[in-house]
Amino acid sequence: MNTVTYSKKTCITKMLLFALSCLLAFAVIGVPYMWLFVINNHSDLNPTLVANGFGILCMVLLIALSIHSKKEKLGIWAFKRDKMNTKVLMLSLALGVLWQLIVVVEYYLFTGAYPQNTQISTASILTGLFCLVILTPLTEELIFRKWIVDMMQRANFSNIAIVITSAIAFFLMHLGQNIIRIDTLIIAIPLCLIYMKYGDIRYCIIAHALNNLLAIICANNLFVCN
Repeated sequence: MNTVTYSKKTCITKMLLFALSCLLAFAVIGVPYMWLFVINNHSDLNPTLVANGFGILCMVLLIALSIHSKKEKLGIWAFKRDKMNTKVLMLSLALGVLWQLIVVVEYYLFTGAYPQNTQISTASILTGLFCLVILTPLTEELIFRKWIVDMMQRANFSNIAIVITSAIAFFLMHLGQNIIRIDTLIIAIPLCLIYMKYGDIRYCIIAHALNNLLAIICANNLFVCN
């Protein structure tokens, strides 16, 4: 068990400094891609280019997280080697499906249709699978669940404070899209609770990966979502 502790003030300071470094990385890498979205009016933008942008951003964030983890002795890459609990695994899969269903409902309510990839190709689908089903879930769950929970537990924050922080941070990360991603605020709560209860981030990564996989299937008309 990790015996490192922080005062609440120290914990908040460390978390804010790391968040600022991540925002700087996002600004350097993400802004050019956001500009492409603006000038293309959210349309006719090569999906492979978008996926590559997410992939590059994720790699930078993972490097930053690894450096921070080593400095703070967080053991961010210390995944459990125990056999996964079947019931919890099934719960995580159910959450992944539920998450995408909420997303579908959101898009129909706010835009009238699920966003479609108009440039379907094997390359774009494979790139999307690697970046959005592997890199993105890994990066976001390590940061918004494992990192936030582990850091705040060191400072003895209440479970409620930890869950709220995780949910709001995850929600804010997904602002700037063409709809308000309420799903990220909703789903962050059970994901955070699962990690806090079982201490195994794999369940959260699986739920997130399944959601993103279903999103790719829907966006490429490989499943009836329109």
